[in-house]
Amino acid sequence: MKRLLSFRLSSGQPPPAEPAPPPPAPEPPKPALIDLQRQAIAAAGAAMNAHDAKRYSQLFAPDATVSEYGVGEAKGRKAIAAGIQGAFDGFPDYKIGVSKIFVKNNVLVEEWVITGTNKGEFNGAKPTNKTIGIRGASVLTFTPEGLIKTEHRYFDTSTVASQLGLMKAPTRPVAALPSGEPDWHIAKGAPEEDKLVEVAKAINGAFEKKSEADFLGALLENVSWSNVAQPKDMSDKASAKQFFAMFTKAFPDAKFSSDALFGVDDDVVSEWSMTATHAGPLGPLKPTKKPVTMHGLDIMVVKDGKVASDSSYSNSFELLGHEGDKSATDKKPASDKK
Repeated sequence: MKRLLSFRLSSGQPPPAEPAPPPPAPEPPKPALIDLQRQAIAAAGAAMNAHDAKRYSQLFAPDATVSEYGVGEAKGRKAIAAGIQGAFDGFPDYKIGVSKIFVKNNVLVEEWVITGTNKGEFNGAKPTNKTIGIRGASVLTFTPEGLIKTEHRYFDTSTVASQLGLMKAPTRPVAALPSGEPDWHIAKGAPEEDKLVEVAKAINGAFEKKSEADFLGALLENVSWSNVAQPKDMSDKASAKQFFAMFTKAFPDAKFSSDALFGVDDDVVSEWSMTATHAGPLGPLKPTKKPVTMHGLDIMVVKDGKVASDSSYSNSFELLGHEGDKSATDKKPASDKK
């Protein structure tokens, strides 16, 4: 028995192996970009309505830029926070509401309204105690982490100045904040959406060719056209025809390029840049023969392959800056959304 035990103890067999450790837990799945975008938009609205400039700026990438065509550019979180804080100071009851949101991949476009009463000093100007209600839109690009990388912000500074009584000009009525949650429209990458894009291309092409027939052919008979830089909306083809004639005479060599262009549901989002020579009268503005560059955003509703309605966003101060109207361009807008 002793020999058997001795044999077993000295046989050289290894001790029983330790059990293998459990595999590491898998990393949680990375949130989808659309979920991060939803979170960012909700947080931005909450921060602005709470007048929290620091929290708002942290939703942007450290090197983010905010461009307000006709006004200027803010680069970096510190500058972005300073810009919105100035609006909070000038308009203590500043509020924002978003009505519609359109998304394709990392690009998000939102239509919004801001309201406020000018009870504080703003950019060196004394308060007017007048109320503004401004329609505008923003084109945002996002990083994969859900931070805002760029924002192109569109609203009409002349409308702001007129509502505040700083300019004597016809102006749009004070807009009301939208109620409820915004309507989200998310592109699916379907062929039908690509067909919608062709409608926007046809519109820009008609302006470049100065083809009234092509322009009117892309519109429904009862088309409506709301341009925030104009005091009144257009409500039929006859009004659209008049605008087309004025515009193509003012800028006969206009060339358009697309900055963001996509279809979603029944809508087309078209952000554009235009270069031209101001060769003819444009409303009250006389021709200057100077080159101009303008930026804008159109959100079109398409029915049966034609434009049923269009919401157009641009800033008349961008053109006035080219025209050399210092009285306009020296005024910083009181409607800084962000």
